[in-house]
Amino acid sequence: MMAKVMTVEHDQFTVLDVAVMFAQDQLVENLIECFPPEYKDFSSALYNAAKGGRIRMVMALVDKVDAEPESVALAFSAAVSGAPMQKEVISYLARRTTSAPHYSSLTTLIKTGHLDIALYLAHRYAELATSKDRENRSPLEYLVKMNYFLSGAKLNFWERFIYKCIPLCLVDTSFDNSNDMKMTRAKRFKTLIWNFGTIPAPFIKRIGESKLRHECSIEFANLALTKMKTHMETPELLQLLTLHIVLHATCSGIYEIVKLCIKHFPELMWDKNFTKELIKEVVNGRHVELFRLVNAHNTIPYLIDNIWTVEGLLV
Repeated sequence: MMAKVMTVEHDQFTVLDVAVMFAQDQLVENLIECFPPEYKDFSSALYNAAKGGRIRMVMALVDKVDAEPESVALAFSAAVSGAPMQKEVISYLARRTTSAPHYSSLTTLIKTGHLDIALYLAHRYAELATSKDRENRSPLEYLVKMNYFLSGAKLNFWERFIYKCIPLCLVDTSFDNSNDMKMTRAKRFKTLIWNFGTIPAPFIKRIGESKLRHECSIEFANLALTKMKTHMETPELLQLLTLHIVLHATCSGIYEIVKLCIKHFPELMWDKNFTKELIKEVVNGRHVELFRLVNAHNTIPYLIDNIWTVEGLLV
């Protein structure tokens, strides 16, 4: 079983590797039981199982590599990049990893809408919330770009009614490391109720998942802004907010982001030029709630009146 039975280019594979590649869940579980206790080379099998999004294989293999935490981290990255829609695999590996994932994994989680997993990792590894990619973009910028907030949702009357009626506790898959088996069983029971209850009406499940994303987006943005206060210099931070986050959020009508930024950094509204640009974007976009918010925090007397007249926005 440990012998290399297949060679592709310069890579050699065991029977276990071949079984993983051909998605033979039961065979993989049986093979794992046959390996001697001293055998520990399961890293490549775990990586391929995670990349293929095979939850049974991953659960069977991950305990075998616990002594090698980097193997679990690599498997998590493989699942995020190779099987981004297999949330069960990604969430399981996110719980089991013991090191901060790569920044690209966090941005992929945001792009694919797995905000609860991204939030869990950001809470667990504080540096993730303020990290930047090669193009100097922060996770908050990606969050604004994707616009998972309620203010950006296009819900009709009935969808809004259903949205308000769905209890978030049924949808919420928040992570915890509790060893309390009763709590674990209760969460599984709630998940079963939600999954089976929404089979006849998949649109209810879609609305519920949107509600979870909305709540996680706000919490992630609040966490990121809080971490930015302690990890970034004020001039650099204000420049990031004014140029890449607040104005972009205003153009998209994302009320929640603008409100949080002004709450955390009221000094944003002390800059006359920025405030002028902000009000222009609000008025041009006809964002009523944003106009009320910005008007309530405007610290420059008569600025709005001047913009309405000088910029010709009264027409």
